[in-house]
Amino acid sequence: MPYGPPVLCGRRDELREHLASRGIYTVIHWELPEDVMRRGFPDSWWIYDRTLTLPIDHRYSVADMEKIAAAVSAFKP
Repeated sequence: MPYGPPVLCGRRDELREHLASRGIYTVIHWELPEDVMRRGFPDSWWIYDRTLTLPIDHRYSVADMEKIAAAVSAFKP
C-alpha cells in the first residue's frame, strides 16, 4: 500500500476538496501520462478518475485516522 489505502470514489475530486477543507490532504497516485488516450485505454482512465489515496499510515495516530474516517463518512455529494 503506498502510504495509505487507495479508495475508489465516483466523485474523487469533490471528495478530495471536501477532505482538504477539513485539513486532510490526499494523494492521487498512478497518474496517467497525458499521451495515454481515453478512447484507447478506457479501463485505465476509469480507475484513474476514481482513485484517491487516503493518508492513513504509520505517521498518523488513531485519533487522526478517526478524523479521516469521520470526514469521509460525512461526504455527501
